[in-house]
Amino acid sequence: PKFWQKLLTVQANLGNAESLFLALHYCASTFGTKVPKDVSEQLEKWVPTRWKLKAFDLAFEQVICNNYPPLRSWYFPFVERLLYIRGHLKRMPFRLLVPHLIRKFIYQVQQTRQEDEEDLLF
Repeated sequence: PKFWQKLLTVQANLGNAESLFLALHYCASTFGTKVPKDVSEQLEKWVPTRWKLKAFDLAFEQVICNNYPPLRSWYFPFVERLLYIRGHLKRMPFRLLVPHLIRKFIYQVQQTRQEDEEDLLF
């Protein structure tokens, strides 16, 4: 019981209730984690809209349950990228996020080119 109350206290301090709701929702649906009723009731006000939750279910199910390459659907890279960007948006304001992602993209392109050039040498 102390764990769950500490979890709710940390969430209240961080102001990240939707993420906690989603984490517990997927722990329960994927791994069968038993979430106490009082904890679920406290997080009910953070339940996303029906359509948003369906979209999250689709995306997280793909990333959590189908991470093994032969099981991946054709849209796996798309939902994986969307969740990656969502994670960044939760931590970084949009005005900082865009330059950050552009820098990362340029860095990855440069690394790929460099690896390709090294492969040509050998």
